[in-house]
Order: sequence, then C-alpha cells, then structure tokens
Amino acid sequence: MKLTGEFHFPTCDWQIWVDNMNKHIGGNFDDFLVEEGTLAETETIAIKRAVAYQITQFIKKKCLSKSAMARQMNTSRSTLDRLLVRDGVKLS
Repeated sequence: MKLTGEFHFPTCDWQIWVDNMNKHIGGNFDDFLVEEGTLAETETIAIKRAVAYQITQFIKKKCLSKSAMARQMNTSRSTLDRLLVRDGVKLS
C-alpha cells in the first residue's frame, strides 16, 4: 500500500496539554498538610526525630554512654531515653 499526501498531527496547543497533565505536580506540601489539619503535628514529629537523630549520631561519634550524654545535657538518662524513643521504638 502506498501512502500519498502528508500526514498532519491534530492541531492542539502543546502547552495546554502539558499543563493539564501536570496540574497536580508541584503543589506545596505544607498547604496540603494545612488542609488536612496535620501541619503542626507533622512539624513537631519531624523536629523531634531530627534532634533525636543528631543526639544519636553524637553519642556514636564520641563513643559516649547514654548516661554520660545525659550528664553533658544536664538531664537524666530517663529523660534522654524518652527523647530517643521514636514512635514507641527506641532509636538506639
């Protein structure tokens, strides 16, 4: 079979098509959390995890016991343990 003539793609505005395909990409995650009503709770958990991670890394780097770290922080070991508990599971 021999084709004659030229083939033409349907006319469309390429940018409109791309915009419609990506309308949910690039949204602000904080805005989503505000809509869900979980922004404050999520930020609190993230900060606690970041601090606990940094303390755990410091303990490992300096080869400290939890008791020694608690003394450096002017707190008790049980308070340090509560800080290092993540979602009911100890980090270290």
